[in-house]
This record gives sequence, C-alpha cells and structure tokens, in this order.
Amino acid sequence: VAQGFVEYKVEKDIADAESSGASLSPELAAYKASMEIAERAAERERAEKKQKYDRALDAGKLAVAAEDFDDAIDLYKQAQMIDPMSIEPLVMIKGAQKARDAKQARLRKEFDEQRDKGTKLFDIKEYDRSLEAYQRAARIMPEDPRCTSMIDTLKARIQAKADRENAFLVGNYAASLASTKELLKKRKDDPELLTLLAKTHRAMNKNSDAL
Repeated sequence: VAQGFVEYKVEKDIADAESSGASLSPELAAYKASMEIAERAAERERAEKKQKYDRALDAGKLAVAAEDFDDAIDLYKQAQMIDPMSIEPLVMIKGAQKARDAKQARLRKEFDEQRDKGTKLFDIKEYDRSLEAYQRAARIMPEDPRCTSMIDTLKARIQAKADRENAFLVGNYAASLASTKELLKKRKDDPELLTLLAKTHRAMNKNSDAL
C-alpha cells in the first residue's frame, strides 16, 4: 500500500509540474523516463501476446478446415493458455470436438458399409471386387485391424486363381488339375473351380468326366 501511495504521489507531482509549466526535477524526470520505458515494454508484450493468440486461433481454424481436429484442439488450447480470460478458444475447442465426433461417425459408417459389401462379394466368389471393397475399408480406417486378414486371404485366392488359369493356358493341365482338385476338397461347390476342372478335363480329352 505504501509503495502504491508513493507511486501515486510521484505521478501527481509530475502531472502538477507539467500542467504548471514548471521543469521536472532530475529525480522526477528520471522516474518519468523509467515509466515510459516500462509502458512501452508492456505494450510490446501485450502486442506479442495478441499475435501469438491470433496465430494459434488462425492455425486452429486452418486445421479444422483440413479436418485435422486433434491438431486444431491443441492449437485452441494454446490460445486458451495465452489468454485464459478469453471465451473464444473454449467455444472453438467444443466445435472442433463436435466436428471430430461427426467425422468419426461418418467414417465408421463408410467403413462398415465397405466391409459388409466385401463380405457379400466374398460369399458369391467375387474375389476381385471383394478385395477392392476391403481395401477401401482399410483406407478409411487404417487403424482397424479387421480388414488385414481378409485382404491377405483374398490376395492369396486371386493369385492362386491366376496361377491355375495360367497353368491351363500354357497347357500344364496336370498342374491345373491337381491344384483345382486340391482346392475342391475345401470348396466343393465353388463354381470357378468346377468350371476350371471341367475345362481341364476337356482339354485332356476326358470329356466323360466333364459331363
């Protein structure tokens, strides 16, 4: 309290001297100069603080526009720390959280749709299209591990099919027949395998087996 009173008294003496046109004493002049320096430093600090605050908010808005909601929330929290009295960062944080939740719900819906599509196509032996659906699902939510095993399975089946068909095309009917019969032990009603088996039998002049 005493220090505040002294500062008030000195500032009043300066104001009185200036209003009367009297010269300031060296002590008062030195005090006035130090006050001006401190005020300029405080103004610079306020300006720098506002610049940091505005930059954090602007960067957060750009992150929201890019749907980088976690980054946006971090940036808004930085702005909140710079100016704890401002309500704007809190509003922005809640908005970014809501937008993030909406995006996650949309991606989950798209992911489930592609997985369901992939499963249905797999069941009817449409392996190429099934693979495409599972790959789209994996791109939507790469952190979800459920598509990985199906993608590997489908790639293996597609490659095996290509190998069987290639063996047939180059006339290696024995290899084509052996691999097809082996797979039919597991997939007895697979139309692709049954068709290739019949084609192979016909090519080997075993028409009776193809009928």
